[in-house]
Amino acid sequence: MNSEDPVSSFKTQIKSSWPYALAVSIIGLLALWIRILPSDSVFLSNGFVRFGGNDPWYHMRTLNVLLENYPQRMFFNPMTNYPYGSYIHFGPLFDQMIAITILILGMGNPSPELVNWVGAYFPAVLGAITVIPVYYIGKYLGGHKTGILAAILIAFAPGQFLSRSMIGFTDHHVAESLFSTFFMMFFMLALISAKRKKISFEHVINKNLSVLKEPLVYSIMAGVMYSAYQLSWPGASLFLLVVLVYAVIQYIIDIFHGESSDYLGFTGIIAFLVSIILILPFVHPDMGFSMYHYSWFHVATAIGAMAGFLALSFIERAFKSRNIKAYYYPLAILGIVVLGLLTLKIVVPSIYSLILSAPSYVFGVQTGGPATIGEVSSIFYESGVFTLSRVFGNFTASGFFASLLGMVFLTAKLFRKPKPEEVLILIWSALIFLTIYGQNRFAYYYSINVAVLSAYVGGLLLEKVKWNQLNEKFKSNVKSPADIPGFLKFIKIEQVIAVLIIVVVLILPVYGSAMEMTKGTGCLLYTS
Repeated sequence: MNSEDPVSSFKTQIKSSWPYALAVSIIGLLALWIRILPSDSVFLSNGFVRFGGNDPWYHMRTLNVLLENYPQRMFFNPMTNYPYGSYIHFGPLFDQMIAITILILGMGNPSPELVNWVGAYFPAVLGAITVIPVYYIGKYLGGHKTGILAAILIAFAPGQFLSRSMIGFTDHHVAESLFSTFFMMFFMLALISAKRKKISFEHVINKNLSVLKEPLVYSIMAGVMYSAYQLSWPGASLFLLVVLVYAVIQYIIDIFHGESSDYLGFTGIIAFLVSIILILPFVHPDMGFSMYHYSWFHVATAIGAMAGFLALSFIERAFKSRNIKAYYYPLAILGIVVLGLLTLKIVVPSIYSLILSAPSYVFGVQTGGPATIGEVSSIFYESGVFTLSRVFGNFTASGFFASLLGMVFLTAKLFRKPKPEEVLILIWSALIFLTIYGQNRFAYYYSINVAVLSAYVGGLLLEKVKWNQLNEKFKSNVKSPADIPGFLKFIKIEQVIAVLIIVVVLILPVYGSAMEMTKGTGCLLYTS
């Protein structure tokens, strides 16, 4: 068989990837193990199941109502905002996922014990699964070594990411982290694939499926994951903002380098088209354009995102066809943004007001009444005084500073010729960093970025000591365990030192902090 034979190619791919698949599986099991360590404090000896707080109790109530009336979920709660009642702003997907699992395991007639057991373990399972998208994001950013290190770091990441994925903390926040990370993973894969295949809109017009197939699948999956994220939390438009800010910067970079951005337009339009289709059935028309409930706001923002990608691509093509200088492109974008906002102010003033107020709510430090809510206060301020104690409690000191260093390295690449995935990681990380400045609750998002960026820095260190060369020598010289002693002669002292630095500086601190947190369920670290 020649090297182009599909079967031979598949076998080669499996052979080369199975060690990494095994490693990620083991890391995932370790992530699950650490999350279920405090099971004795959840399942008490008297048969009582101790869930981790108000929101988990509420989710268990909506779950029980769902199971009694499956598949109909309670969207309106007459017992809140008495005597008027109110719509439930929690997303439906988290409860539905638990309910389906329970109904399958209980063969359609689950016992109360099974309901509580699955409900308690479910967040731990979702937290462990997050290892998978983090690995792939790290892999496509800096290779297998970066992916494996990122997976290890997120498996043991302390702070709110761990506390919100601990056994007994049955809340939707872990689903937010999981699906938003899967969304970024598939969006990244779609970008990489579409650019590698040099996707253009002509391929779409000519229905060239041989070129379109792979990036189309990734783009559709990105849309599916964005929808899953939306159905876990109505505020998922945060990541729509991340992608739009990234898109504007990437379009500008591409036009200055004389490259087509059709790959980016294709990915964005498909992803948000899918999200519109999937979110429509859950829209409550009487909610108007509410950002906090499933409303026309979620459809309008996705349509706006599609229009943005289309407009940016159209302007780019117009600039190239007319040979207009690239430095006018940012001015054209600014003009369109201003024109779009003015149009919204006239046509749909409610959306205009939401767009202007949302950034200050997410990124700004809250004052007055909201500042008294633990999870809404800034991670950098406590009682009005700047402090890093909560930052270190959530990410460890070394992890936090490594994430900043990673962003510095990625920013430096902007002045050369950065890859789309590098720009995406940078913009994503920078904006999520701003969210924790505004509200410490978003620490469970930034933990993903800390893991990826820290692994990126660790990967750069390994590149400096020629780790890839050592890896190639391992593959060519070690065919069985008996060959390992002979391989040791290739290991250099600087490579040993680099590994020790990574273990001591990056891995051990998160592991130690995580183990300290396994003594309870859902300790939210708002004030620690």
